[in-house]
Amino acid sequence: MEEKFLRHEELRSVLLNTSGFDIVFRFFDGLKQHEPPVRWDRLVTVHLLLQAFVNSFGYDMQKSTAEQFLDVASKVNNVQVLRACFINIFIGRKLLIPIGMMS
Repeated sequence: MEEKFLRHEELRSVLLNTSGFDIVFRFFDGLKQHEPPVRWDRLVTVHLLLQAFVNSFGYDMQKSTAEQFLDVASKVNNVQVLRACFINIFIGRKLLIPIGMMS
């Protein structure tokens, strides 16, 4: 079987016609940067984790700069969520995080 990337419409069809995605859709419904729950901050944390993953395993052209990490990190509202992310996920791991992010 030949593997290929899904076109936008194919992905949309899979998402709409496959059960189990409702919980993901509910997480993103009405998501705003300035809301009391920490959903937004968790999403920012996932974004940083994805950037670190791509920096570790992606192509050079996909890698994020320190400025790009800082730009994403600056969007967090509750610094404790971000701090917990670094303590629990990044520190001590072999993820390539720009040095400026570790201070």
